[in-house]
Amino acid sequence: MCTASIRQKITKIDLDVIFSTRQFLSIGKRAAVDQALYRMVKAREIIRLAPGIFIKAGSAWPSAFAIASAKARAFGKQIVLHAGDLAARFELAPTQADLVFDAAGSTSCFQSRNEKIHMRSTAKRKRLLDKTPFGQVIRAIWHRGERGFDLACESALYHAQQSFGLNDLPQLSALMPAWINDRILS
Repeated sequence: MCTASIRQKITKIDLDVIFSTRQFLSIGKRAAVDQALYRMVKAREIIRLAPGIFIKAGSAWPSAFAIASAKARAFGKQIVLHAGDLAARFELAPTQADLVFDAAGSTSCFQSRNEKIHMRSTAKRKRLLDKTPFGQVIRAIWHRGERGFDLACESALYHAQQSFGLNDLPQLSALMPAWINDRILS
């Protein structure tokens, strides 16, 4: 009964759409839902991307960010790119080898295919900075730290101000550390 209901619900999900075990907990007890999904994975009807995260067979393998986002959403969390990845994007640091994302809540990690994906607990104000391009530059510089602030950081700040303006500055000033705010205002 549980398997048939889950299978019926999955048929309504489009290809390439990630879904989680938690979406089926209203259908039956946790053990029954887990068993039904396990059988569907064994029968190659669905693909297990990570613990509790799946896609329909025939879907393209999603990005690590999409998988981590789905995992976070299943627990009512939201993730953003790790500040180290932002620093690499703005050429303030080398590219990270690890798959790390910043999230609310506790730090965790899980396996997806041959990759280990980390979700690191990050302060809300740092995650809020991610909502604007200028805020992302601030997060990248903050990742470097005050001692790491150099000509490259100064250049990134200058280009961010030229590209994005200072319209967001009043809201962002409350979120960023004073040492970055002082550099912007000087």
